[in-house]
Amino acid sequence: KLIKTIPLEIDWDNLIEMQVSCYRNGINKVGIPDLMIAQQCMRSDLELFTLDKHFRLMSDVMDLALYG
Repeated sequence: KLIKTIPLEIDWDNLIEMQVSCYRNGINKVGIPDLMIAQQCMRSDLELFTLDKHFRLMSDVMDLALYG
């Protein structure tokens, strides 16, 4: 395999906390799939490669590591 896969584990209570944190910090319109990706990266200690502005904004207020 060229791409490592990890099982998806969703903590819905934490997802809600993440969304509230986004709202409180002026980060609006972050979809649930984006929150799930961010949560999975943080829980699995992975860096996220993205050009999406929502992830860049979230990385300022959460422990989300971005590649590059």
